[in-house]
Amino acid sequence: MFDDKIVISINGSSDGDTRLSALTLAEADAFITLISSLRDLCSNSPNNDELKIEVKEGSAQAILKGPPGSMASIYMDFDEVLNGKSSDYSDVNSWKNIQDVMLSEELALNAIFVHNGFTHDIKDNIINAKRFRRYGNRTRTYYKLEFFNGILTTIGGKMPNIHVKVEDRELVIDCSELVAQKVKEYLYKDFYIASWTKINAKHEVRERAYCQVYKDYSEFNKYRKFLTEYNHSNIDSFIDGMYDISNELLDGEDIRAFRRFMNLFIHGSWDLNVLKTMLVISYPFRDRKEIKNIRHKLTLIYRSNKTKLSNH
Repeated sequence: MFDDKIVISINGSSDGDTRLSALTLAEADAFITLISSLRDLCSNSPNNDELKIEVKEGSAQAILKGPPGSMASIYMDFDEVLNGKSSDYSDVNSWKNIQDVMLSEELALNAIFVHNGFTHDIKDNIINAKRFRRYGNRTRTYYKLEFFNGILTTIGGKMPNIHVKVEDRELVIDCSELVAQKVKEYLYKDFYIASWTKINAKHEVRERAYCQVYKDYSEFNKYRKFLTEYNHSNIDSFIDGMYDISNELLDGEDIRAFRRFMNLFIHGSWDLNVLKTMLVISYPFRDRKEIKNIRHKLTLIYRSNKTKLSNH
């Protein structure tokens, strides 16, 4: 079977033909950008362990290749970026950097997709498209993940919910019957809980829904600090933090704690890039019984969000 691939070539510059063994400064800068961008596309793919980066002599060729099934998501992501429908910061940024290089008047470049042995030229798609940018979230109602430290005072109601006293407030948090049974042991005790809060355009709380309860304050506080500092405008820093926490848990072989961390991302309000990052991090553990089901839920949310963006 043929590998599918993306091939971007620097064929020449104002100084003449391009040779990988003797690049001009402009060619070297462009080639580094191309390799870095393809590397980021690879890193951001849920199937990155099946993909490879390659360079070739002749002209200077930067190549991302892999089995057709693994490259399919790269092609679909490119189509979303091309049509202005991607909310994935990393994908958009990678293709924007490639677009900047392709628009250079100083260099002659080509870009192709190779799929099942057939070549598709994408150079014109890239250089004739509008400047690549991220698709924004325009919804008027939004969700916020909140962490509360209080006393569990009541379990019940016509619809299952729990009441938590936090300082001088009593919060009502919707939950399932199973959760209501599970948290009985915390009644009238210190209670550490994460909940999803639905907020309208006037910044009024409409409802709260159960996310997770913690027995250990230090674990609760670590996630509270990390998640409350989440900033949509600095998603790179947030993703770095996701890797830091995940590596700490997995290096300590605490797979159940890692599962609890994953559970915080089982919600459709997360940025697509955040969901994809958690899929990438959890991929090596996809067959572990503690991870398999929750990762399946995460995959369904990710695919659903991608479909919604594609239909806009």
